Amino acid sequence: MVYKKIHAIIGHISNALCWVSAAAMIAMSLVSGINVFMRYVLKSPWTGAEEIVQVSLAVFVYAALSLAIRKGTMTSVPVIAEKLKPRPRNIMNAIGNFACAIIASFVMYELTISLSTKISNLKRYATTILRIPEAYIYLLVIICYVLITIELLMKGIDQIMEAVHPTEENKMPEQAESEVN
Repeated sequence: MVYKKIHAIIGHISNALCWVSAAAMIAMSLVSGINVFMRYVLKSPWTGAEEIVQVSLAVFVYAALSLAIRKGTMTSVPVIAEKLKPRPRNIMNAIGNFACAIIASFVMYELTISLSTKISNLKRYATTILRIPEAYIYLLVIICYVLITIELLMKGIDQIMEAVHPTEENKMPEQAESEVN
C-alpha cells in the first residue's frame, strides 16, 4: 500500500518535471532560432544565447530522465535479454537497474559535494556572460538524480517481484498449463 503511494507520488513528480523539460526544450529552440536570425540576418548575435541554451539543455535532459526510466523508453540493445525466459530476464534486468541506481547514487553524492562549494560563493560560480548561478542548476540535477535513483530501485523491485510472482502474461507455458489442470 505504501509502496504504491510512493510510486504514484514519484510518478506525479516525474510527470511535472517532464513539463519543465518540455518548457526547457521550447526555450532552447526559441533562443537558438532567434540567435540564428540575429546573427545572420541582423549581423548582431544575441549575447548570452549560448549560456541560455546550455542551461536549457541540462534542464531538458535531467528533468525528463526519471519519466523515461519509469516508462521504459530508454535506449536498450536487447541482445541477451530477449533470448532469456521471463524469470531470468526479470532478474537480470533487476540487477542492471540496481547497479544503475548505485551508480546514480555515487553521481548524486559527487554533485552534492560540488553543490556545497557552489552555494558557498554564488557569484564566483556563475555562467560567464549572464551570471546565472550554477548552484541552481546543480540543485535541479541532484533532485532529478534522486528521482532517477528511486525510479531505478522501484523498477528493480517490480522486476524481482515479477520474477518471484509472475503475472499471467509472463508465466512460462508449463506453469500456465499446470494451473489450468
